[in-house]
Amino acid sequence: NRLVQWGAANPQITGTMAQAGAIPLDFDGFGVAGGDGEAIVLDGMALVSDPDTGEVSVMQLDTEIAFAGIMSGFDADIEATIDEAVDCGTDLNDYLNGVVGDADAERMAAFRLRGVFDDVSYVVDKGVSADQEQSQRSDLEVTMVGVKAGSYVTGGSFTLGEELIGLGEYPIHLHFVTDDLQVVGHVRSCTISSGTVEIALANTFDVRLE
Repeated sequence: NRLVQWGAANPQITGTMAQAGAIPLDFDGFGVAGGDGEAIVLDGMALVSDPDTGEVSVMQLDTEIAFAGIMSGFDADIEATIDEAVDCGTDLNDYLNGVVGDADAERMAAFRLRGVFDDVSYVVDKGVSADQEQSQRSDLEVTMVGVKAGSYVTGGSFTLGEELIGLGEYPIHLHFVTDDLQVVGHVRSCTISSGTVEIALANTFDVRLE
């Protein structure tokens, strides 16, 4: 389980979005990405949302990518079932830490969650800004992928003023895709009513800067 980050430590800073990628899209894992519209890479397929219309299309190999966090060789260490409502903003990190246990709660980890969302608020524009327009949907069957860190990860990389880019007490970065592949976005808030989650603890963490 190799967690790799491409791009700047804080890809939201004006100017860093001009980075070009060299990110392989046909790897054996999944990831979250941000380029000209929010994106998700899942099982070797990369999907990107148009920042103006929200329409989803398959990424081309020469698509510019400013930032991506990818788990290559994803092999889940832990699996669990969600059978009661989990709020992404207030409960998800505590839920995941409860699943992995105290000994590993501070480790970097990637997770893949398949389930039903009662509601989700998300953005499709490239990057993240405090005044960005959010879209809302309800009653969706989705796959959500994300990366979580421990309490040692702090600072401007995950905040816009007082507003979290990640979710919850610790930084969590989430993207989702609906089962029909028609909606892709960066999750700002959501409620998960039921589902299953696979968690892979990162054995190595690489940061690659263009």
